[in-house]
Amino acid sequence: MTVQVPGLSSDVDVQRIRKALSPLNGVNKEQAAFDLAGKKIVVAYDSMVIAKKNIEIAIAEAGYDANGIAAVKAPPAK
Repeated sequence: MTVQVPGLSSDVDVQRIRKALSPLNGVNKEQAAFDLAGKKIVVAYDSMVIAKKNIEIAIAEAGYDANGIAAVKAPPAK
């Protein structure tokens, strides 16, 4: 699945989003591919374990818009 993350611009953002994804069962954290230039993430996940929307919400709760879901809080200052 591809997640558009307009606020994705640095390695710090990548680390924060990886941390947000880490507790999610069904998400293959090692295969998540971050494209800073394209401001998107390609996430491998098991749809029988977790819904796409849960992944988007986890990213939003980390402070980043995700596929149109508004960030719940602003990301910490870099």
